[in-house]
Amino acid sequence: MTARNTPGRPAAGPHDTPKIAFGATRPLISGMGPRALIPDPPPLSGRSQELAHLRDLLDRAASGNGRAVFVRGEGGVGKTRLIEALCEDARRQEWCVAAGGCYPVGSGAPFGVLQDAMVPMLRSLEPGTLTVLTRGAEAELAALFPALGAPTSASIQEGSPSEQKMRLFWNLAELLRGLAGRQPLLLALEDLQWADESSLELLHFLLRNLSDAPILVLGTYNDQYRAEARGLVATEQSLERLGLIEIIRLHPLSADDLTDLAVALFGVDRTLVGEFSATLHEWTGGNCFFAIETIRALVESGQIARTEGTWVGFDTRDMRLPQSIRESVMARMSGMSHQAEEVVRVATVLGTRVPYDVLRAAADIPEADLLE
Repeated sequence: MTARNTPGRPAAGPHDTPKIAFGATRPLISGMGPRALIPDPPPLSGRSQELAHLRDLLDRAASGNGRAVFVRGEGGVGKTRLIEALCEDARRQEWCVAAGGCYPVGSGAPFGVLQDAMVPMLRSLEPGTLTVLTRGAEAELAALFPALGAPTSASIQEGSPSEQKMRLFWNLAELLRGLAGRQPLLLALEDLQWADESSLELLHFLLRNLSDAPILVLGTYNDQYRAEARGLVATEQSLERLGLIEIIRLHPLSADDLTDLAVALFGVDRTLVGEFSATLHEWTGGNCFFAIETIRALVESGQIARTEGTWVGFDTRDMRLPQSIRESVMARMSGMSHQAEEVVRVATVLGTRVPYDVLRAAADIPEADLLE
């Protein structure tokens, strides 16, 4: 973690990130045929407005307007790739970036997502820095984040449980304020639909009390789990009422966005991949993950290949479901009711757009369940 003298942008254009070009460009895919490799991460397509807004929030936070922004959308829509782009931007501006995530397994671990993001950052501090920034309260910090080491101070046991918790929260808030005073801080927290209640409570406290610090909290969550994530929804709504959060909802990519993606990947003219992108959009619904995995499968199978220096095969209509997408779909269906699974099964046979009357006639379930 490096110190910075001023929180503003360096003079050398911090937002000069690679852009997707229009027309023929140098291809990003390396190798040929089955050995061709799609870059990881893939190019960012169709998110210029959202990225510009996030950059503006980053600039405002650098001036002491701390806040949060949650990016929400369906699984695979591109939330992770978008925040990766902002994290890259922040690092170029010499921000401290602490990134972590939640997981469906072990989601009940206290303060789990904040531990995941902050413990590596705190461990990277120079000896003595943590002591100075916590004013000697490292033991109380270790009570919040046991991975830092066992607490050794008896003072953390003083007072009622609620008083102890509030003291721990305040100590962490002051630590983050001190860190952000040395170097603006970006906390990137993924998959908050699985965040434990203690993490959400602490996050809410930090945002309420650090709104004047150069801190930006960037979170993502999957819309599919929103109804079940009551704590997350309550936290989001409370922060909205306080004016401390903005919500960005990502929608699937358009056919034009997928054309931009194909142009960036293959370095070909837009006219060569226009029909291919339209077919890909119909096949994937504009889901970024599905589109990338489908392109990867077509290249690895040789249906799209480079011959004598030219990419060919964009006239293919034989798009099959890659194993990675099958596994993703099965994971999404794992929590569905029997009736919902039946609707999905029927829809896969009838197509992506099915009139309600046709679906009602084909699905062997009561209409009330179908409407639900």
